[in-house]
Amino acid sequence: MRCPYDPKPLLGLPMGMLHCPLCGEMIVAGMEHPEYGLLDEEREIMGRVMDRALENKFEQLAERALTEARKIKCDLQDYAEGLLVMINTIQEEYTATCEELSSEG
Repeated sequence: MRCPYDPKPLLGLPMGMLHCPLCGEMIVAGMEHPEYGLLDEEREIMGRVMDRALENKFEQLAERALTEARKIKCDLQDYAEGLLVMINTIQEEYTATCEELSSEG
């Protein structure tokens, strides 16, 4: 983008840096107005880089979440198997107790 404002006539005034009254960019009194056309391209490139970085971060977080979910699933399966063992043990003890009581009676 090329701004038409010309800060060169301000040479010698005690202003230093100021905001361009047309485009708002920082300019130096008495110097040529910088052309910011490359910035648009750089912003676009940076946007693509940031998009890719965010995609990578999302993929890492998704992979970590999947790993944690698998770990939780394994833990739950182990817990369920332990509960089944306990239930079977209780059923066997109950059956044995019932058989003892019926043979005594």
